[in-house]
Amino acid sequence: MAILLNRIKHNYWISKLIKESEEELILIVPYIKMSKEIYEALNYADNNGVEIIIVYREHKLNDFEKSRLLNLTNVTLLHHPNIHCKTYFNGEFLIVGSMNLYEYSEKNNREMGVLFHLDRIESNDFHPHSVNKDHHRIFTDARIEIREIINGAIPERVTQKTKNKRFDFYILKSFREAKKAYCDNINKYFLNKRFTEFRLSEDRWIPMCSNYYDNIDVYLMDHRIEVFVDIDDTNLRNRIYRKWRETSYKFEFKNFKYWWHSPNQCLLIYSDCSEHRIDGEFNDDAYYKDVKILLDSIVHKFRKVKNEVM
Repeated sequence: MAILLNRIKHNYWISKLIKESEEELILIVPYIKMSKEIYEALNYADNNGVEIIIVYREHKLNDFEKSRLLNLTNVTLLHHPNIHCKTYFNGEFLIVGSMNLYEYSEKNNREMGVLFHLDRIESNDFHPHSVNKDHHRIFTDARIEIREIINGAIPERVTQKTKNKRFDFYILKSFREAKKAYCDNINKYFLNKRFTEFRLSEDRWIPMCSNYYDNIDVYLMDHRIEVFVDIDDTNLRNRIYRKWRETSYKFEFKNFKYWWHSPNQCLLIYSDCSEHRIDGEFNDDAYYKDVKILLDSIVHKFRKVKNEVM
């Protein structure tokens, strides 16, 4: 999704981007003289524990504005002598435009910019693909440029959290780096099962466990889990499928619903629990434990069915 922003839309979307930040927020703006609305949005994000990184132009932040920013617990402040761009980024939303965090601009100036949203749409094929490769490339290039700006900036105030991370911001990781970090996290729940990043397309990576059990591969998609029965023997695969279907139903496994439409397709598994979100990196311990139980249950049934048809 891309939206052209005028002054009014800038005001709306900058505040929204700030408030909807989940873990990290990066603002690169030469001039800062915040309106009440913008400061309230920053305070809202700060109270939610969002790590806020602000880069401004050297010598262009007065003492009053600096003191307001330093009153926020989670703000890391840097300055750079050559900053002229205006960029707002929270990992999902990216605004590149002409508007500073400047109250006069919010009320008077003619401004123009573009909002990008990293949206992904899945097909019904075995391997979903992003339908918007241009957006992926824009986000990739933006991350590189933001990273270089931060590298060249001078720290003025660094929070302990940012110091401990050594400025290793999750939202600046490449798509592959982010998915690798996700795999490293979920592998803690699976002991000997190893998920690694699997490339679907140019900038699309997913966690995949090859041979989760013999002849079973597991893919963790954005909104579902796919389990593929990888058997070359067509007759055997068909027999397993028919036998499986004799006792299968959509809600067979606790907290999940699934479909297996044909022996050549994956089992498509969706969360049936309001507390779970199959959407990538932000699930809790209970979710991963349920996924482990689910996959072990599928393996158990697969072994039983395979033994019965052989």
